[in-house]
Amino acid sequence: SRAQGAFNAGTGTASSVNELAQQIVEIERKSTITNLPAKDGDASASIADLSLTVQTWGYRPQMSLGDGLRALYRELS
Repeated sequence: SRAQGAFNAGTGTASSVNELAQQIVEIERKSTITNLPAKDGDASASIADLSLTVQTWGYRPQMSLGDGLRALYRELS
């Protein structure tokens, strides 16, 4: 049978947009962060719901967000 649905991959830990941006800047060392006022409906943090992915495939996060971003950056550079 084929698995169906939305399957999330993530660390299982909440991250804010600011935390994500800071990690990217630390890795690629070219960008700067400009903070703007939040807009109505903006999420202050995000966390992937891994329940379906864990249930279907036994997925467990293998690395932190920072380690994953560094690995992705190296792969794409």
